[in-house]
Amino acid sequence: MSKEAQDMAPAWNDEEVCRSYLEHHTARNNPDQLKSGELIRARASECTEPGLIVCDIGCGGGEFSIDLVSTGIRLKKFFNTEPSPHLRKVAEHRVSAAGLNENIRFLDSPSELEAGSVHVIALHRVVNNVLESGLRDIFEQADKALTQDGLLFASLFGQEALTPEQRLERINIFEADGTPANEKELKNGMIVTPKCTATVTDGIVNYFYQCDYVHSIAAEYGLRPVEFETLESTDKHGKRRTPLHCVIYGYE
Repeated sequence: MSKEAQDMAPAWNDEEVCRSYLEHHTARNNPDQLKSGELIRARASECTEPGLIVCDIGCGGGEFSIDLVSTGIRLKKFFNTEPSPHLRKVAEHRVSAAGLNENIRFLDSPSELEAGSVHVIALHRVVNNVLESGLRDIFEQADKALTQDGLLFASLFGQEALTPEQRLERINIFEADGTPANEKELKNGMIVTPKCTATVTDGIVNYFYQCDYVHSIAAEYGLRPVEFETLESTDKHGKRRTPLHCVIYGYE
C-alpha cells in the first residue's frame, strides 16, 4: 500500500463508500471545482503556447480533469493522482471512455511529478480526507513539484468555532448522545482537538482542520494564501453544510 493510501481516511478503501460518493459527486455542481477551473483557464490564457502543466491530487472519479480538458483548454499535461483503488479504477475508465488517454495521465503518487514543473495543483476537499501526517506530505510534495510562480488551489471544510471546553489540549470524545466513548470503538460522534474536529458517521471519519493550522503547515514550505474565499454549501438534500473555504496558495 502506498504512503498516500495509508494517510487517507480508511473509508476510501471501502467500495460501497466510493460508490456512494460517485453517485452524488460531479464537477459541474461543485462551486470549488468551478473556481479552480477558472484559475486554470486564467493561467492557461497567459501562456503563448500550450505549456501549462496541471495536477489534480485526489482526483476521485476523474470528473474534474475530464470536464476541464473536454472544453478544449490548452494544456501541455494534466496529471491525476488517486490513492483509493476503487476511485482510481473508475477515473481511469471514465478518462478512457472520453477518449482522453493522451491528454490525461495517472500517477501513483504526487512524488512522481517532475520537480519544479507543475503550474497549478488542485486539492478539492482532499484536506478533509487525510490524516495530519498526510496533510504535511501533500504540501511537501506540492512544494517540490510547483514552479516558482506555481499555485496550489485547496478547498476545505474548516473547523467551526470551538467552545472553551473544546479548546482543551486533551482529546474529547463523544458519542452522538453526548456520552464519553472509547475512541477505537467510536461509530458516531466527534473527536475534538484545538486544531481539528473529526466527525464520525457510521465509522466514516472526516477531518475538519482549523484554517490557520492548514496555513501554518503550508507556510513551512513557503506557501502563503494569496486569495481566500468562503462559500456557502449544501448537501445533496439542500441542507446547509459547514462553510467551504477556497484558498489559493503561492510563493512570496
